[in-house]
Amino acid sequence: MQEIVDLSIFVSQAQAQLARLAGALDAWGGAAEAGHRSTAAFARNACGTTAGGANELVTVARGLRRLPATESALQAGQISFDKAQIIVRAAVAEGRQLCAAEPGPGAGEASGEGA
Repeated sequence: MQEIVDLSIFVSQAQAQLARLAGALDAWGGAAEAGHRSTAAFARNACGTTAGGANELVTVARGLRRLPATESALQAGQISFDKAQIIVRAAVAEGRQLCAAEPGPGAGEASGEGA
């Protein structure tokens, strides 16, 4: 049974490395430089990943850049890639809610606020 646990940790660590590399490629714009429409398109074409898997990889890679504790836990094999996906999705959703709740530029001016 321990071999299964060890292999699962190894797979999570390998997926963390893949997300780290994909994130670096995405931040650098290397996929576009190589003629791909996006980092996800590169992952689909060069790595044989499904469209959904490639999009999820890039989403997680981008999210992990803003979630260093989650990235560290994934790299250490303390959480699975699936759990990292859930954490990133929750953080993205929370960020959208926070942005929607914040007034836009000049929002308080019409009502006399901020004067």
